[in-house]
Amino acid sequence: MLITTSFGGMTAWYSAWADGTWIGTSHPIGAVIDRAGLQLRVVATTLEEAARAHRERLAATMRVHGEPRPVRAMADMLALDDDYRRRFGGGELTAQTIASCRPLRSRARAC
Repeated sequence: MLITTSFGGMTAWYSAWADGTWIGTSHPIGAVIDRAGLQLRVVATTLEEAARAHRERLAATMRVHGEPRPVRAMADMLALDDDYRRRFGGGELTAQTIASCRPLRSRARAC
């Protein structure tokens, strides 16, 4: 996922399991959330460090929950998106999404 903002962008990795467990890592901004079934972290340093942090959390989570849900086709991605919205409502991105859609002083943008 990439959300373009006034400072350049935001990248986030998500992994999900059939039992409802989700982990996510975002860079350089995002929400830190630690609740049942959803753990989101932010790595503000570099994109490479954020990717490495997500891979490490993915490996640790796989030791407990097994393989994450695969994404082999668009239908898989849409099913994950639906599951995420139903479970968590996407609330952690609301403020960032709204901020990225506001017109900037230097140029107007529409969402």
